[in-house]
Amino acid sequence: MITSPNRMARQAMARAQQSPTTAQMNTAMASAGVTAIRLTATLGAGGATTLTFPAAYSSPPTVVGTGRFVGDRGYFAVPSVVTAANVALTGKRNKGTLLLSDGPNEAATSGDVVEVLVIGRLA
Repeated sequence: MITSPNRMARQAMARAQQSPTTAQMNTAMASAGVTAIRLTATLGAGGATTLTFPAAYSSPPTVVGTGRFVGDRGYFAVPSVVTAANVALTGKRNKGTLLLSDGPNEAATSGDVVEVLVIGRLA
């Protein structure tokens, strides 16, 4: 039984070594004409905003909300309508105090900053 964890560790290491590196992924994406950028947005009234991309995309890109932590509080972007030029965002943030009758997150408010990852082919 002692060899089982070692065998599993060797298998996991072999799988990890077969995975592409970040540099390899970037090279593959660039050769296909795809870019990936991380953008931040400050939420406005009602915890919503429209984030305009630095350059237009040939078709609506994939927009992925990423987590951002300030101290112990997490902020998360929630993308909704995506076009080739912009994305509508709202946000969520961790609550300061967790109640048993409610979930761990609440709507973000005006002034909160969220991040997104935008992946697509520029026009």
